[in-house]
Amino acid sequence: MKILIAVPCFNEESDISSCINNLKLAIKSFNKEFEYEIAIFDDGSFDQTNTIISTFKNITYIKTKQNYGLSKVFNNIIYYAKSLNFDHLLVFDADNQYPYKEIPMILNEALENNADITLGIRNFQKSEVFSKFKSFLQIFGSFTISLLLGMKILDATTGFRVYSSKAIENLYVTNSFSYTIETLFAAKSKNLKIHQYPLQTFYKTRNSRLFKSNSEYLYKTFKILESSILLYKRHILFRIYVFSLIPGVILVSRFIYNYFIFDGYDGNVQSLQVGLSIVLLATIFYTMLLNISFMKKNMMEVLKTTFKANYEIIKL
Repeated sequence: MKILIAVPCFNEESDISSCINNLKLAIKSFNKEFEYEIAIFDDGSFDQTNTIISTFKNITYIKTKQNYGLSKVFNNIIYYAKSLNFDHLLVFDADNQYPYKEIPMILNEALENNADITLGIRNFQKSEVFSKFKSFLQIFGSFTISLLLGMKILDATTGFRVYSSKAIENLYVTNSFSYTIETLFAAKSKNLKIHQYPLQTFYKTRNSRLFKSNSEYLYKTFKILESSILLYKRHILFRIYVFSLIPGVILVSRFIYNYFIFDGYDGNVQSLQVGLSIVLLATIFYTMLLNISFMKKNMMEVLKTTFKANYEIIKL
């Protein structure tokens, strides 16, 4: 069984050395039948990350000349894992937020449950790593995503995950911010099995480099949810459409009811006009959203099919 351990990184000179050493320690407890590869995906770092990584042996260093963002890095990871036919992919953040000692456990969970995506779940309620407000955002966000997905997800943004070969074959990210949420929507739409493994602990390291403030994080997350609904949850658009028709139908029904009760015209023309306007506008808006949804879906398939990674591979 071939396992790829992929580490996305950008300007991680302070953490990358300990991250690689920790991964090597975790690998020592692997099943001897496993073949593994540690691959560091450097997204255009301009600090000393490159120099530090080059001092290690028996790892793969994959780098791009510029910074593309975490989503593009994830697509590069998927491309690399697919091209070399890895059976499983484990993604581990370079900032050492997640417990490396639990890597064998989360891999075993994935294998024992025959899961396509196994999520390393952080316990925000009991941990003091995050502030209360940030923990609330994580809990509320995961609750919202659970409602949209139709399944309970306890930590939608965890970056500690194991992917099966089936997931590797099917996943591709379209947004430019992060892969964590969109891949859950994609997995659910393709009937991939999602399993959750509760982490015993997790650590606070540095502030995220993906966003500068909570407001920016919320805005970008909302955009991802909006795009994911258009791509993978068209039935939600239909429900919104039906709900938006209700005021118009009520107003039109008021005119029709009075028309038949009084055996002919009995006013309420304004109700008819406003009601028909609401129905018409709702229908136009729903049609526009459907067209956008189909265009985004077609564009995603084209991008996924034609995607070519533009990285340099260095075997150390």
